[in-house]
Parts: sequence; C-alpha cells; structure tokens
Amino acid sequence: MTTSSLPPLPQLPPAISSRPSSTVTNPSLVKVDALTNASAEQQLGALLSSPSFTTCSYLNQALANIQTKSQETHHSLPSPKAQDEEEQRLMAELALHLQVQTQSCHDEIGRIGAELRAILPRCAADVSRLNVGIGNIKIDANNLLDAHLKSSLSHVHDSENDSPQGPSSEGTRNAMDDAASSHDAEKENQPSEGSPRAFIENDSGNEAMTPLETLETLSTLHALQQNLTTTKKVLTAASTYNHTLQKIPSLLTPTTLNQGVQALLDLENGARALVGMPGKSQRNEEINEIRNQILTLLRPVLLHALNKVESRLGPLQTCVGMYQSLNKMESLMDEYVKSRPAMVHKLWFDFRKSTNVAGVSGALRNLDGADGNSSKGNNGLDGGDDLEFYSDDDYDDEGKEDFGKTGTDMDRSKMTDASRNESANDPGKTFGDWLPTWYEFVLLLLSEERRRGHAVFGTDLAPEIMVKVLNECFRPILSSFRTRLEVICPVDEVSHGNEQSFENICRAYESTLQFLSVAYEQIADFESTSSSRVSSDDHAQGQGADGEDAESRVPSRTKTPVQLHVMARSIFISVASPFAPYQICFTKLEANHSGMAARMVSSDIHNAVSGRILALSNMQESVERLAGLAPFMFPLAQGAIARFESLNSGFGATEGLDVIDTVLSKHIGELSIAFHTLSTNVLSDDNKLTDNFDEQQVQCALEILKIAGVMKRKLLSFEDKTKDRLRVLAGRMGATIDQETALIEALTQRSTSTDLVPNCLSPGDIEAILAMSVCGGDGDRESSNKSPSVLTLQRLSESDQSGGSYDVLFPRSSGSLERLVKSCQAFVFDISSAIPNKHLRDMSSLSIWEQEESMWSTTTSDSYGTLPQTYITQVGEHMLALVQALEPFASDKEGLQFANSVMEGVEHVSEKSWKNFADAIDAESDDSEFVSMIRKGHVLKNFVLNFTDNKFEDDEDDDEVDSAAQVFCNQWLDVVCSSISGLMLEQIMRIQKLSRKGCEHLSVDCNYIVNVLTALGVSGHPHPLLMHIAELAKMSPENLQARIGESIDDEYGIRNTETRIALMRGIPIN
Repeated sequence: MTTSSLPPLPQLPPAISSRPSSTVTNPSLVKVDALTNASAEQQLGALLSSPSFTTCSYLNQALANIQTKSQETHHSLPSPKAQDEEEQRLMAELALHLQVQTQSCHDEIGRIGAELRAILPRCAADVSRLNVGIGNIKIDANNLLDAHLKSSLSHVHDSENDSPQGPSSEGTRNAMDDAASSHDAEKENQPSEGSPRAFIENDSGNEAMTPLETLETLSTLHALQQNLTTTKKVLTAASTYNHTLQKIPSLLTPTTLNQGVQALLDLENGARALVGMPGKSQRNEEINEIRNQILTLLRPVLLHALNKVESRLGPLQTCVGMYQSLNKMESLMDEYVKSRPAMVHKLWFDFRKSTNVAGVSGALRNLDGADGNSSKGNNGLDGGDDLEFYSDDDYDDEGKEDFGKTGTDMDRSKMTDASRNESANDPGKTFGDWLPTWYEFVLLLLSEERRRGHAVFGTDLAPEIMVKVLNECFRPILSSFRTRLEVICPVDEVSHGNEQSFENICRAYESTLQFLSVAYEQIADFESTSSSRVSSDDHAQGQGADGEDAESRVPSRTKTPVQLHVMARSIFISVASPFAPYQICFTKLEANHSGMAARMVSSDIHNAVSGRILALSNMQESVERLAGLAPFMFPLAQGAIARFESLNSGFGATEGLDVIDTVLSKHIGELSIAFHTLSTNVLSDDNKLTDNFDEQQVQCALEILKIAGVMKRKLLSFEDKTKDRLRVLAGRMGATIDQETALIEALTQRSTSTDLVPNCLSPGDIEAILAMSVCGGDGDRESSNKSPSVLTLQRLSESDQSGGSYDVLFPRSSGSLERLVKSCQAFVFDISSAIPNKHLRDMSSLSIWEQEESMWSTTTSDSYGTLPQTYITQVGEHMLALVQALEPFASDKEGLQFANSVMEGVEHVSEKSWKNFADAIDAESDDSEFVSMIRKGHVLKNFVLNFTDNKFEDDEDDDEVDSAAQVFCNQWLDVVCSSISGLMLEQIMRIQKLSRKGCEHLSVDCNYIVNVLTALGVSGHPHPLLMHIAELAKMSPENLQARIGESIDDEYGIRNTETRIALMRGIPIN
C-alpha cells in the first residue's frame, strides 16, 4: 500500500490546537495576531494530511513559523537570552502539540479498526452469496448454450440435406467442427442472461433476434474467424517455405550454424502448417536432409567445445541450445558424458604409478585441469594388465617426486618406502588402501560436474547428467575391477588366498559403500526436476498450432524424481557388481577365512599344553596362555558378523550364522581337549607335582574355572549383540523391500512426487539395496510381511520377556560350551582331590585288614590304643587344608562371579566314585537315578546305624559377597567330600577279608573321616553309610547276622552293603 492510498489524518479539535501553552510567561505573546496563528496551524495540518509528508518538511515548516514569531516579537524581548528562551518555549509548545495530535490519531485508528472488524464478516457473507449466485448464473448459461448449439447444428444439417447439391463441402464441415470446438472453449467466457426471453434493440431500431439466434450468429462468426486464421497461416507458410529453404545452405557454416538451426525450426513450423497440402513427402525429405547436414556440422563444433570446457563454457552452452532446438539432447549428453571421466579412467589403469603418495597428490592437483584429449586410447585398455599390477616393479622412478628435502617430506618418503615393502607382501592391502583415494577422484569429478551441469544444462538436466557421469566412470572398468578382486581373493579356488585376502575384499566393499553414499548426496537434487517432466519428443508433438512459439521455448528433457532415483539405484548395483560373487559365496569364503584364523589359534592352544608339566610354574604358564587364547575367537567372530552384515545385509542368515557357529564350536572344543590334556599331564604317575599338597595348585586350577566363566559370558554377550544386529537388519531389510515395492508402483503410475525419493542414503541403506539385488529371492520382493528373509531374521532375534531366547543362535557353540564347563570342573576337581585319590585308591589292598591280633596283646589295651592309619589322616589333613586353598580365590569378586556362573551341575565330577561303589555292592551302577540317590544319602538316614544329622545355621550378618564366597567354597567341598566318601566306600566294599583287628582299624578310620567331614561344616556330610559301616565293623557276629536276617531287600543297597561286610568278616549268611 502506497502513501497516496492512505486516508487523510483527522483534523484536531480547535480547542486543543489553539489552546495556549501553560508555559507562557511573557505577557507580550498574547498580543500576537490570531490570524497569523491560524494560518500557521493550517499549514502544519495540511502538511500532516499530505501524501508527500516527510518528517524533515514538517520540522522545517514548524521552525520557519517559530522564526517568524520570534522576529515579530523581537522588539519586545530585552536580550538574546530571552530570545533563546522564547524559541525553546515555542519548540516545547510544538512538541506538546504533536503529542496531543499523535494520541488523537491513535484513538481514531482504533475506532476505524473496530469498525472494520465489525464490517468484514458481513462483507464475507455477501461475497459468499454473490459466489453462489454467479455459479447458478453460470450453470444456466451453460445449459442455454448447449441447447442452442444442438438446435443450430440440427438446423444446418437439415438445410444441407434439403440442398440439391447434397452434403456440404469439406470447408463447411470444418467450419461446423470449429464452431463446436470453439463453443466448448468459450463456454466459460459467454455472458449469461437472467431471463430466457430477452429482446435486444439493433441499430435500425427494429426488434432484435432472440438470445439463441444471437449466440448462433456469434458462433458462426467465431468459426469463420478460426478458418480465416488457419488460412492465413497456411498462406504465410507457403509463401515463406521456399524462401527459407533457399536461405538455409548459406547458413550452414560454423559461424552461422546457430542461424541455420533457427531457420530449420522455421522450416519445420512451415511444414507443419502445410501438413494438409500436396508435397508432404518431399518437404519431409528436404527437412531430414538439412537436419542431417546440420548434425554433421554440429559434431566437430561439439567436440571442440568439449575439449575447451575446462577453460570456456560459452561454446558448450551454445551447442546445448542448438541441440535442444533440434531435439537431440540425447546425442549431446552421450558425447558429454563419455568425455568427462577420462582422467578417472587414466588413474584407474595407472594404478601402479598412482600408489606412490607423491603421484597420488599430484594427480589430485591435476584432476581439475585434465585435458579432454586424455581420453583417447582408453578403449584400447583391457584387463590384461590387471594381472601384473602386483609385480615388484610397481614403484619405479616415474611415480616419484622431489619433495625438496624437508623434514616432513623425508618422513613421508620413508613411510612410502615402508609401505612399498609391505605392499609387495600384501597386494590386497595395497589395493584396499589405494581404492578410497581413487574414489576421492570420482567424488571431485562429481562435485565439479554438479557446478558445471547447473551452469550448462540447467537445474532440470543437471542431476541426470551427474548420474550418467557416475555410470560412465565405472562402465569401462567393471571387468578390470572384477579381475583385480579375483586376483586378491579367488572365489572358486579359495585355498590360493591368504588369511587376509577375504578381509581385503570386505574392506574394498565397505569403501565402495561409503563412496556411493557420498555420491548419492551429491547427485540427490531430484526435487527441482518435478516441475519439468515433459520430454523433448512430447514437447515437439504437442506444439500443434502453437508452432510459432517454439523459438521461445526450451524443451525440457528431465526424468521424474522417481525415475532418477531408480536410475541411480541401478547404477549403484552395477558399480558394486564385481563384489556380487563374494556376496553369493559368502559362506564358503567366510568358512575358509575364519578357518585359517581358527587353525592358527588351535595350533597355539596345542603348543600351550603339549609340554611336560614338571613344576608349578609350568602349570601356571600353560593356564595363562590358555586364558589369553580362550576368548581370542570372539573378536574374529564379531568381524565375521560385520562381514556378513556388510556383504549380505541379513540375507541367508541361517547359513551365515552356521559358519560362525561351526568355527566357535571347534574353538571351544579345542579348549576342552586342552584342559583334559593339561589335567592328564599334571596328574600323570611320572609327575610328582601332586605328591604334596600346595594351595597354589588349587588356585591355579580355579583360574581355569574362571576361563570357563569368561567364555560363557563372552558367548552370551556375543549372542545378544548378534540378535540386536539381526533386529536392525530385519528392520532395514523390511524398509528396503517396502521402498522397492513403492518405487515400482510409482514407476507404473508415472508418479512425479518426491515423497518416495530419500534425500540421502546411508552406507547401511545402500548395502541393503545391493544385497537384496544379489541375494534376495523371489519371495523377498513382494512385501516385508511376507519376505522369508525378514521372517527368518525376526525369528532368530526373538527373546521372551524374561530375557531368555526362543531360538539359540549358536547351538553347536552352546553344546561345546557345556562340555568345556564340565571339562574345567573336572580339572579343578582332579587337582583338588588328587591327594585323597592317591591315598584311597589302594585302600582295599592294605595288609592291615587281614592282620590278626598278637598273642601278647589284650583286647582292651589294643582297642584303646588303635589310631587312625596314615592314609586316612593324609586325606583328613588335605580336606582341612582345602578350605584355606579355596578362600583366596573366593575373595576375588570378579573371579568369583565368573566361576559361579559355571558352577551349575558340578556334582557330575563325583558320580564316578559312586558308580564304582554301586558296582561293588552289585547294584545297578548304570542307573543314574539310583546313583544320584545313594550319593545324596538323604533317603538312607532312617535305615543306617548311629546316624547323626548335623545341622548348620547360616550367619545372617554375612554380606552378599561373603555369602557368595561361602557358597562357592561349600560347593567344591561338597563335591570333593562326596567323591572321597564314594571312593572310600567303594574301596571298603572291595576288601577281601577283615580280621578282628582289621575291623577295629576300619571302624576307627571311618569315625576319623566322619569327624573330619563334620568339622568342615558342609551340609549333607558326613555320608550316612560311613557311620553305618563304622558300626557294622564293631558289631558282634551274632548281632550282624541277626540284623541281616531281619532286614528286607531294600532299594538303596543297604542290605547288600551289610551282606558284603559280613562276608568280609567271615560271618555266614543264611
């Protein structure tokens, strides 16, 4: 809104504007002429309401009035000081006056605003009613015009049938058709009548035609006008066609070629205007001949412009304009795209030279200044040289640069020399380090093409140009790329590769994913293309009668955003196609790669336990080496999961996880064998290491139990992390499948929306797209809800609410872990019970059991002097010392947590001695339930003699750590005590003969071990059968015979035990 459209400011009330100021102190001012004051006020008021009001003009006018008043009153003021005060007073009066006027204006604006707010709703309602009325009028007019057109056409048709000349001529029919079409085009613009019968006065004053007759006349006139216009165009084209045709040969020169293209367009427009005239085929031949001549002349101009594109864009822009006019942008784009990646191709095939650090930096600096002629001869390069790019002469003097002998450059030269020596031994690493650098060249080229494409081809065509340039960068080198990867890691003959070959392939693939992600960010400018969707061919076909405007139009040849995105995805798949064989053969390659690493670790494990264990230090060294080697495979397994995610992105999850499971299970199995071998070496009969008890031996053995705990935690953590990654892969795979389905549907419907086109693609998104194109099955392309691969990932990653898993990811490894835990438990048990086993295994063959009483000894004195034998005291002392050996390890909180996690089922280590006992009493030793029942001894309490139930109260003041340590110690004491009890009972049952003296010693020995086990305070010990046998050994033959005769055939082996004791004592059994 301009200032001239503002309403004038309201005039202030005279009482306010003429009121004298209260600051007047000089009475002489009252005598100022009232007429002069009124004139000044009127001038200021007029200025305020003027459209040209400015602050400067208002102040100047006010100051001029003040100066006038000062001059008039100058004679009445006594001094200059008084004059200054008078001027200040007048300025203050003016300021107060302006403040009053401002407040009045604000009040007036508020009043007007309130009125407008009250008026606007009523205006809106009036406008709505007018719209409804106009709509109804429009409908009435359309109905009226339809009825008129039908009646007029039927009238003309009837008149033609009545005419003796027969049907109307072709011109008349064209006029009728034009009238009908023009009527449809002008329906909206025809005025509507309010009444069905209105009369119009013509120029002669007679009664006018009815509205229907008037509209019929207007329609006929309009059709006549259209026919005359068409006739004019045809006559104009006919008159200029020959002149233009004769003028074109003189314009077919390099300097006037642009004018020749424009003349060709004029010629084509004339030919379209003359389409119904004779000589159409001749005109088409002439135009095609001239077009071919112009295209032939344009090609060298285009090539010259492409060669100079680095320095000048003007010639190329001119060529673009001419090719657009000729609807041959496809040819120009092909030539342009082929010329751009020349430097990139040269760097690819110059791989050996560009591996030099200086050569790479020089190539980077020269990339933007590359000459277009460098592309010559690239077609002659083939993949034959790729087999030689690992030779020792890769680094020759041609790739070196003089760095100027600076310190930094000398260090860089040393690094380069070191990398050369390393690269000679590992060509895959060389290529993996060089490939990201080459990708940087391509990204620099795309960045330059982004700028140049917008400048030359415009915003519409620039994204398509970049996509095609990216495709051209890789199209000629894909076979070479595939050959180089095959040299690094053969797919069919995996045994020829080294342990790093497949990992180098995966590194190159990850670099490719990163490159494609950044490249997509540079070319993802698809939204600008949504407004220009008409191809050049469609534009040429749609010109029709508007051919005269063809010169001012620029044909748009961009694809829709969806088409460009799908095109970019297909190019990404083509770029990554050299890696497709590795994606398909992932399980075989990963099994070979991980197998080589596993074999190296297995060899180290064998070496750790292969030597003889002659001292405690040897045992400790072996355990330390095993502790370091045990979790070594889990980082390798995590690397295998990362490679599976990168290459296959979740497709073929069952097979991929099975490979990893196999490798882990073999590794854990090797550890189990190693612990068994170590136990055998330590407990060998030739080894004197366990002849004497040493607490450090037990503590060293407990470290192996800690290793088992670490392995269990590592496996569970690895499984949980794998499930988390599978959930992520399932979501990403489902999103990719749904997006693919939506894109196909959008292509079918020719959608122009940008909603389906992402602004960026992460490396994970790209790896999902590539994996689906290579590894996805037919069922994976319908929807994520029906995809077998997605359903498999969801099943493998499921967990219940309690944290458990529905499906074990690594079943073989879990089974191997269970065997490892049992092996570690057995090792700790063997070390802890080595001394008792050594003293008890020959107990049944001691001569003391058959020794008879001396003829000089008395029963009372001899019985009073019977003491426990040496073998049993050694066992008792070992058991009491074992408590002290377990406590230091149990005080370590971290180690105790690992050990407690694998203590479940530790009772199995003591089952062997109880099976032997069951076999000794002729019971069912193969019945695990029976063996477990007699081992625990709870059911025997009511059937044995002299049983005392020892109850131990827990200390409620112990904290959680002390309680866990106590439980841990009691568990090991329990299994060791149980094993010793079973072994002792088995050896007792294998004694051939017991003399009276032997019975006394047996009773004393049993009572001794009962007292020792009671002193340990372990629940469930001593075993009831130990106390029972001690009583049976002291029982008189008559009482024992009577007890056996009265006892029934029980299911717990007690009667067999009593019978065996009686037979050893020589007591007959009826």
